[in-house]
Amino acid sequence: MSEEEKRESTPTFTATIRLKTPPKQVKHLLMLSDCARQLYNACLGEGIKRLHRLQHTTLYRETVQLPKTKKFKAQRCYQFKFLNETFGFKDSAIQSFGIKTKNDSKFIVEHLGTHVCQKIATRAWEEKPRVCLSKC
Repeated sequence: MSEEEKRESTPTFTATIRLKTPPKQVKHLLMLSDCARQLYNACLGEGIKRLHRLQHTTLYRETVQLPKTKKFKAQRCYQFKFLNETFGFKDSAIQSFGIKTKNDSKFIVEHLGTHVCQKIATRAWEEKPRVCLSKC
């Protein structure tokens, strides 16, 4: 029996320990969680909007129709990069949108910092493969 088979058959145990937190801290954590949820959903929604705008261009349709051979690889790559740059479909653009959204919201700006907002926007951006491959 190999080590991989032993590891797969080994039972696991997960302990869930409830923390004793004062109600004030619970309220604060719930508020931070809600701010993060709102910002995440806004960034994800903006990314989906930009993706749909990008996909409805003739250049995108032409690029997708190009063969995936070595001959057209550079052209496809260049056109996809151009489209992503033009429509702001990249991580840094979604981060900028997240920071702008945070600054425009009086509620979120009081509770989340810039670095946290950038990380939340990056997490929303990392959903790109799932969103791009699904039938939205």
